[in-house]
Amino acid sequence: WNLSRPVPPGIAAVIPTMRGSSSASEIIASAFDRGGIYMVLFAIALFTALLTAIYMTRWFVMVFLGEPRWEEGVEPHESPRVMTLPLIGLAGLSIVGGFMNTPFWYGLEHFLEPAFEGVKLQHPPDGTLKYVLIGVSVAVAALGVALGWLVYARGDERRDSVLRPFAGFLRGSEAAFGVDEAYSRTIVRGSEVGAGLMARFDSGVVDGAVNGVAWLVKRGGEFLRPVQSGYVRNYGATLLAGAIGLVIWFVSRGI
Repeated sequence: WNLSRPVPPGIAAVIPTMRGSSSASEIIASAFDRGGIYMVLFAIALFTALLTAIYMTRWFVMVFLGEPRWEEGVEPHESPRVMTLPLIGLAGLSIVGGFMNTPFWYGLEHFLEPAFEGVKLQHPPDGTLKYVLIGVSVAVAALGVALGWLVYARGDERRDSVLRPFAGFLRGSEAAFGVDEAYSRTIVRGSEVGAGLMARFDSGVVDGAVNGVAWLVKRGGEFLRPVQSGYVRNYGATLLAGAIGLVIWFVSRGI
């Protein structure tokens, strides 16, 4: 679709994000109320809310207010109904769920309480503190929106001048601050090495044991196959030899 103007499916995609912001405010308030080490999570959550507001504003400005960026000869089009209808449905359910569970009326939360019977749940603080903390998180999000607007809605020159002092941070963020590389070297590489060891154990020990049993059965069958020749005279000769053997054994034992 035309990236230079808003369309309903785009708004439908934003509404669940708005509802998520409301839920995040309650989570932030709950972390503050828990205290202790959770204050670190409270600070991280506020910083994350700021960054989220900035990049969501950037997304809105670049998609709905920016210049077309598609190549010549390409005609953007609306996504098919298989995508737009679920988004519209999610937007509607987000609105309904939002009104069913607000700081003034926790209807949805109370409705789900039986499903968490016996589980200790953390709730936002009661009274004025809850609304103060929700106000703080909303203010941080509003600050992020304002910063995002000032940086990305004023043209490329304005954006570059504002972001220049943060060039190092931006380069680090583009590289995920080395998290992806460290994860690849430790978790991914470790998993590959472990999988290789398990594969060799499976082929060398497990498969070797199974194949060894099969080899023993095969060799045993080859050894006993001459006994089952299918000739009656061979069976008769075997019976005669057995009978003679028994007679010799009885005589030798004095029976």
